[in-house]
Order: sequence, then C-alpha cells, then structure tokens
Amino acid sequence: MIRKMSLQMANVKKTSTAYNTAGQFFALGKYTALVASILFSISAHGSDSPFGEDWPSGPGSMETGGLCGACHSLALVKQQGLSRKSWDETLTWMVEEQGMPDLDPDMRNLILDYLSEHFNPESRHRD
Repeated sequence: MIRKMSLQMANVKKTSTAYNTAGQFFALGKYTALVASILFSISAHGSDSPFGEDWPSGPGSMETGGLCGACHSLALVKQQGLSRKSWDETLTWMVEEQGMPDLDPDMRNLILDYLSEHFNPESRHRD
C-alpha cells in the first residue's frame, strides 16, 4: 500500500509542474484523486494515518499530508514551527518558485489552518 501511495504521490508531483491554468486544474484533479485514494485506504485498512502516527489528525490533515508529501518529506513540515503568515508566504513561494499548483481559497485556508494549528512556533517547544 505504501509503495502504491508513493507512486501516486510521484504522479501528482509530475503533474504539479504544469505551466498554464488548464494544466494546474488537471494537477489539482490528480491531487483530489490522491486524497480520495488515501481516505479509501484508511477506511479499508483501519489505519489512523498514512502519514505516520506522529502526523496530527484533524480537519485538513489528509489534504495537507497529501499536498506536502507529494513533493517532500513530511519531516520537513513537522520541524518548521511557522506562524500562519509565514506558512502563507511559504505556500506562495512554493507556487511561484517550485511549481506547486495554486490552491483554491477554501483549500488554501484549510491547509493554512492545519499547518498553523499543528506546526506553529509554540509547537516546536512541546515534548
């Protein structure tokens, strides 16, 4: 199952470098399919999270894990401890410089809510 998800994430990464609006829409469609397949896998296998036991659950967990994990290790996300403003600037940089698909406002806010709740400056000092 993990290998299959890795291949699906790699496929999303390849399509996320689209250069036009139609291509970006296609990439987001692939992303949506990835999240749906992850959710199906969780329900079928009874796993808490395909992103590891230390990946916090909650609204936006699957979408954030799927989007971020499509291009880089989630360890990179977990170690950041950024403010919401800094996460927003990071997402903008990834869209403009790294080829991440532009997110619709609702999805962007969901991901920013998740990141700023779970990976903020205060969370770096827990444990």
